[in-house]
Amino acid sequence: MVKDINKLIPDIQNKMELFKETVAHTLEFEAVKRVPVDTGNLKASIQSGVDGDTVWVGAGFTEEVSYAKFVEFGTWKMKPIPFLRPAIFVVSQRLDKIFKTIFK
Repeated sequence: MVKDINKLIPDIQNKMELFKETVAHTLEFEAVKRVPVDTGNLKASIQSGVDGDTVWVGAGFTEEVSYAKFVEFGTWKMKPIPFLRPAIFVVSQRLDKIFKTIFK
């Protein structure tokens, strides 16, 4: 029985990696759909990835689009136009479906 379980471990690990990568790509896709576009630089800066057990999504990693946080959270002069947080919320509602699809 232990031998049988040990045979499953690589498959489970591969499916977990696929799950994390799928979540990362879905987060990026949803953020890109929601970001306001003026020049397109902010939209182009949206990235996602997997770092160990951490799935991440973000924008504005360069000086050219360092204003990403102001778009997402607003300023005292500008209302926020969230695009990352709504993407995270939408994807969090789909995690169960994504998991079940991969582990069927």
